[in-house]
Amino acid sequence: MLAAIAVLFYGYNFLKGEDIFQNHRQYYSEYENVDGLTKDNPVQISGFKVGKVNSIAFDPSKPGVLVVGWTIEDDMVKIPKGSVARIVNLDLLGSKAIQLELKKDALINIEIHDTLHGANQNSLTDEFNVQLTPVRDKEIGRAHV
Repeated sequence: MLAAIAVLFYGYNFLKGEDIFQNHRQYYSEYENVDGLTKDNPVQISGFKVGKVNSIAFDPSKPGVLVVGWTIEDDMVKIPKGSVARIVNLDLLGSKAIQLELKKDALINIEIHDTLHGANQNSLTDEFNVQLTPVRDKEIGRAHV
C-alpha cells in the first residue's frame, strides 16, 4: 500500500514535469510588467537553461508589482548579489525567458529565497524608435527652417 502511494506521488510529480529527487533552489524577482512571461518558461545564464519559472503573482504589499518565482536546478550555479533577472525574447514568435545577468565583481552570493532586481528587454518596436528618433528630429528641424 505504501509503495503504491509512493509510486502515485512520484508519477503525479513526474507528469507535472518535476523531479522530486532533484535539489531545486527557489528565488524571486519583481517586475512592473512580465511582458508575456508564463509558468514553465526557462531561466537561462548565457543562453544555457539552468531553471524554470514556477509562479507569477501580484505582491499584496506593493500594488502593481508582480513577483515571479523561479528555481535553479544546478547546485553549481551561484548568483552574486547585484545580479539582474531580465525578461528577454527567445525568438521572433514572442517566447519569453528570464536571462540572469550575473554581476562579475560581487564577492557575496544571494541566499535561497532572496529577491533579485527584475528588468525587461526592450522590444523590437522600442529599439526601432530609439534608432529612428535622431532621424525624425533632424527631419522635423529641416521642416521648420
